[in-house]
Parts: sequence; C-alpha cells; structure tokens
Amino acid sequence: MENTTLKIARFSLHRCWSILLSGVLLMIAQNSVSSPLVINPDESTPLELTEHVKFLVDSNGELNINQVKLLTFEKFPSQQGSVINFGVTKNTYWGKVEIRNNAANQFIQLQEPLTDELELYFVDSENNIKKLSKSGSSRPFNTRELESPIYFFKIPQGNHTLYFKIRSNWNMQIPIKLGGLQNLVENQYPNDFLLAMYIGLMLIMLVYNSFIFFSTRAKSHFYYLLYIFSVTLFYSTLKGVSFQFLWPSNPSLNYYVPSFASIINIFGALFIIHLLNVKAHLPKLMKWVYLAIGIFASCVVINFAGYYQLSSKISQTFTSLYIVFFLSIAFYLLKKGVRTAKFFLIAWSLFLISVIVFILTLNGILPYNTFTNNVVLAGSALEALLLSFALADMINTLKREKEEEQAEKLEALKENERIIANQNAMLKEQVDEKTKELRSANEELSDALTDLKNTQVSLVESEKMASLGQLTAGVAHEINNPINFVSSNVNPLIRDFEDVREFIGTILEKAQKNEHVDSTEISNLFEELDIAYTQQEISDLLQGIKEGANRTAEIVKGLKNFSRLDEAAFKTANLEEGLDSTLILLRSNMKGEISLIKDYAGIPKIDCYAGKLNQVFMNLINNSIYAILQDPKKEEKGEGRLTIKTENKEKDIIISIQDNGMGMDEETKAKLFDPFFTTKPVGEGTGLGMSITYSIINDMHKGSVEIESEKGVGTTITMHLPKNLNK
Repeated sequence: MENTTLKIARFSLHRCWSILLSGVLLMIAQNSVSSPLVINPDESTPLELTEHVKFLVDSNGELNINQVKLLTFEKFPSQQGSVINFGVTKNTYWGKVEIRNNAANQFIQLQEPLTDELELYFVDSENNIKKLSKSGSSRPFNTRELESPIYFFKIPQGNHTLYFKIRSNWNMQIPIKLGGLQNLVENQYPNDFLLAMYIGLMLIMLVYNSFIFFSTRAKSHFYYLLYIFSVTLFYSTLKGVSFQFLWPSNPSLNYYVPSFASIINIFGALFIIHLLNVKAHLPKLMKWVYLAIGIFASCVVINFAGYYQLSSKISQTFTSLYIVFFLSIAFYLLKKGVRTAKFFLIAWSLFLISVIVFILTLNGILPYNTFTNNVVLAGSALEALLLSFALADMINTLKREKEEEQAEKLEALKENERIIANQNAMLKEQVDEKTKELRSANEELSDALTDLKNTQVSLVESEKMASLGQLTAGVAHEINNPINFVSSNVNPLIRDFEDVREFIGTILEKAQKNEHVDSTEISNLFEELDIAYTQQEISDLLQGIKEGANRTAEIVKGLKNFSRLDEAAFKTANLEEGLDSTLILLRSNMKGEISLIKDYAGIPKIDCYAGKLNQVFMNLINNSIYAILQDPKKEEKGEGRLTIKTENKEKDIIISIQDNGMGMDEETKAKLFDPFFTTKPVGEGTGLGMSITYSIINDMHKGSVEIESEKGVGTTITMHLPKNLNK
C-alpha cells in the first residue's frame, strides 16, 4: 500500500515538472522573434526574398488575412533555396516576412507571369493592414502596378510585416526578389533580351517559310508553319507576352495553356508524318498517329470544359509516349536511309536536352538562373531552325530526284524516238501492204454496197408495188361499181330516147306535110309509146348516171389527194383530208364488216411530207383492217370497229388509229418495226411497211409512234407530229 502511494506521488511530481518545462519552452518560443529583413538605401543588388520567407499551406484556399496574421511565426515552415518551388498543385500558399525598409522606391518582384492570384498585405506592429495589393494572371492586365509581364509591388517605408497569398494552376516555381526598381529592371534585362531574340527568330522563321509555302504549296511547310506558330504562342504565353499584347482584357485565356501544349503536339504530329513521309514508309503506324492526335484533341476539349489540371496531366503523360513514339520512327527511318530523319533527330535531341534541363530546374536539382530559366527557348529556337533546314533539304532532295527522274525520262524518250523511228519504217512497209489490201477490200465492199443499195431499192419498190397493188385493187373495185351502174343505164336510156324520137318524128313529119294533126291520133300514139313513163324513166336513168359519175369523180379526187401528184413533196397539208382519201381508197377492203368511227378535232394544217404520211395512213389502216378481218374471235366480238381520232395539242398534233382486232403480244410488239418482220402469211406482206412507217414519222417528221396492244383485245397506234417542222 505504501509502495503504491509512493509510486503515485513520484508520477504526479514527474508530470508536474514536464508540464512546467513545456510551458517554459513554449513561452520562450512564443517570445522569440526572428530578426527582420533590413533594407538600406545603399543596397545595389536585389535581395532574394524567398530565403527570408516562411510559408503556410492553405489546402482549401479558405483562409483570409485576418486569420493568417493571428498565427504565430513558427507555424510557417521555411522554403529552402532562392526560388519558391511547390510544383503543380491546387493548394494556396501564404508567405510571411518582417521587413524594415529604410530606402525609398523599393519593390517586390515575382518572376512567374502565369501566377493566377497574388495578394500582398503590409501589416504594422499593431496588426493593422496598412496596404493591400492584388494582381495575377486571372485579373485584367491593366490592374498591375507596372505594365510588365512579371509582377512588381511597391513596398512602403518603415517597419511592417509582409503577408502574401499565392495560387497558380501552372507550375509554382516563383523567384521573389526585393530591391530598387532600376536594379530589378536591369537584373531582368538578360531574360527580356533572350525572350525578344526568341520571338524575333521564330517570327523570321514563320515569314521565311511562309514564302516557301506559297511558292511550293507543300503540306509539310503548311504544318511546319502551324507548328512553329503554336510553339511561339505557347512560350509567349508562358512568359506573359501574349497576355500583355494579345488579350490584356481577357485573362480567362491564360487558363488554356494546356490546350496550347496539346495543339503543339497535334500540329507537330501532322508535320512529322509529312516530313518523314510516314504514310509511305510505315503505313501501319498511321492509325497510332491518328490516335495520338485524337487524344491531344480531347485534351483541348477537356481544358475548354474547365478541367485545367486534368487536361494538363493527360497532355504531359501522353507527351512522353508521343516523344518516344516519334523518336523510334525517326531512328528506324534513319537506318533505312531517309535523309530527313537525321535532321529531325538532331533537332528533337537538342530540344529534349533543353526540356530535361528545365525539368531538373523545376525539381530543384539544377539552380534557377537566367540560363536554366530560358534554356527551353534556346532549344525551341534551335529545333525550329534545324527543322527548317530539314524542310529545305527535303525540297532539294525532291528537286534533285525530280531532275534525275526527268533526265532518265529524257533518255528514255530519246531511246523511244529511236525505237519509234525504226518501227515507223517497218510500219510504213506494212501500211503500204495493208493499203493495197484495203483498196482491194474497199473495191469489194463498194461492189457489195452497190448490190446492197440495189437490193434496198428493189425491196422498197417491192413494198411500194405491194401498196400500189392494194391501192389499184381498191380503186378498180370502187370505180367498177359506178361504171357498171352507168353502163347498165345506157341501153334503157337509148331505148327510151328511140320512143321519144319516134313520137316527135311522127309529129314533125305531119307538120312538114302541112297535114292536119289529129289530137286523138297524137294521144293514141302518146299512149301507145307510153311517153309519160318514158320521161320518168329517162329522168331516173340520167340521175343514176349522174350519181355514178359523181362517185367516180370522188374516187378520182381521193386518189389525187392520196398521191399528191400535183403538190410539192414538202408542203402545208390537212392530214384529216389525207385520212379521208385513204379511207375512200380502202373502203372496199372493209367488205361491209367494219364500222368506221371518225373523231376529228379539226386539226390545223402543218408542214409535212403529205404523200409520205398518206403512205403511213395506208399501211396502218390496212393493217388494222387485216387484224379485224383475220381475228379468230370476230364472231364473238360482233361487228369490227375501226376508230380514227385526231387531237390538237400546243406543240403537236396527235393521230390515233384504234381497232378491236386480234392484237399483239409483247414479243411481237418488240419486233414490230424491224425490217422484214411480218405476221402475215408468206406472199401477203414484205415486212417493210412498219419499218418505213417508223422512218417517215421519226426520221422525216421528228415525231414518235406509240403502240398499245393486248392479245385478243385490239391495238391502238398513236402518232405525235410536231406542228413546226423545219425542212
């Protein structure tokens, strides 16, 4: 029990001493004050402010100056080195340093142009804020105290504590210096000079290669221009020049720096595949090139969607693979003897060395100075220059190859000329021999052509004779009836005239003898000779003869209209009259078994070959009559029906001939206009009628013929004839 009590007492005493010692140490730490940074008027070299600053990490970016200034100095960890180097981070950082400024016109300089937010607070010993300055690439350019791509903040004289807040989406590697304005500006001269040299050189390369592109129209130069332009724009934006001169009122464009890097990779890929002619040498790799272009294009979209750091990480990750991919292609093509691959490898090697130096600087392995800060600009300029040499060499190579190719072609042409000269001599002999053979063949062909023409004339004449035979038979039949009618009336008429002459002669004889003429005797003679009946019979016989003569005259007129013997071959004619004259001549062929229907529209006269069209009407109407009379179903159909119809349209006239005869099938319709094709028995047709009809309508009159027919139902043939036909 006693031992336990003793142990408790000892533990309590030990705890009390620990608490007391901790309190003393805490008081000492709280009361300890770091020596302030003293600025004297005679300072000529800017001070590295970063070495005197301690930093606080604000991971959420929610702290304000009132909260920060309440924190003790020891809460801020020190930053090693002369440059703030927190890498790419989303964190916000607060810096704190005590300053005793004994000089006028002193400024703080921050050399990273793409720092998004910068806020400086000067707090006196009583924790009152004496001055507040706000700037950064997220604010318009005219909000800066001095018009410069880097940041200058004037600090007041006296003793005060400086707090500054820094946030950046870009790499947070920021040198901070303090000194007189003139000293700071002079200290910045080397960086400004190198930047001006870089931009000037890149602009010269753009202008020079633009002239070459407009003279050659080469795609490689076009993509080179886009690549160099995007590179120049990217580094100008990193250095703050683009913001100062191109979009000073649009700070939101500074957030698209990852897009510029992705665009460089896109145009770089397009330039490389044309420079190294990857499609010809390694066509299977083109799909991977397009995949890389698609990935970097998606990075641009992601950046514009507002995901700045995600776009930057994807772009940086695939840029490494991108570099390895194209370097591998270049090494492979170099082994294959592609000359431009050597220039490309040298250019990219120098550029990659500069990038490696810059990355080592970002990670604190190499010191931050003018050289390491601008080494990428030098590497980019050398790359652009060497790639331009590669393009020039490629053009010279192509020119040399083209000249060699032209020389080879010229030599080949000369050899061809010699071969052609020898062949021409041989061909001349062969041509002479063939000419003799052709002359002999031409003579044979000429004789054959003459025989063919004679045969054609014979066939046409045969068709004409066939039509003439039909016409003659019809005319003979038509004229025979009225002539028979006249001849049968002549004998009765002569007999009646004998009776009348006897009656008149008896009266004249008595009158000449001065004999008394007894009326009873005359009356008896009148009744004996039946003079009254004779007069009536004479009148009837004369009327019959007159009708026969008129009928004959009508047939002659129809024949005259049909043949058109008294008209010119091409003349204005009424086609309805031609139809009527044809129907008159073919009326006997109908044999009283066909009903004729004429539906005339009173069509106007047109210029045409009237005689030829009458021949067409003769062929078509005669075929329709034949189809009706030879129809095996005519007894079932009843009376045959032939319809002739005319129509008057705006530009042409239409004549249709329709019958209810036997009709045709599709096979017969397809061959209807072929020469020598006929459905009539041997001896009844030559097979040239429809061929001649087609030639007259289509060739001579520039019209058309349409046929609608159904087997066992009938046929309709429609002719379209233009009203205005130039001879």
